[in-house]
Order: sequence, then C-alpha cells, then structure tokens
Amino acid sequence: MLIQTKRLIIRPFRFANWQNVLAYTSNQEVMHFLPEEVFTEEVAKQFVQEHAGGNAKQFAVTIRETN
Repeated sequence: MLIQTKRLIIRPFRFANWQNVLAYTSNQEVMHFLPEEVFTEEVAKQFVQEHAGGNAKQFAVTIRETN
C-alpha cells in the first residue's frame, strides 16, 4: 500500500526505519497507551521486518517535507 497526500506518505516500513521505530517504542510514556510492551532494539528490528513487505498490517507515516 502506498498513499500519498500533499503532506504525508503512508507506506510499508523499510528495514532502515528500525531506529525511528525504536525511538518512540522504547519510550515508556508512549507505550503506556499501546497494547505492546516497550520495544528493545531486537523487537524494533523484528517489527519493521514483519511490516516491510506486501503483507504489512502496520505502516510508516512520513512527512514529505522532512521524510
């Protein structure tokens, strides 16, 4: 899936996104509102791999201007 608007791009994750995912999923205050536990580096990498292909169930949302 690829959705583009004037401001955003919604797309499957790329493996290179694991550090961005870790940045917010390793924060206890953020994860308090989500059903998952705080992510470790390994879990973030696994999450991105699972959602990088055509069977993705979670998607990356990026701001066009800053990628």
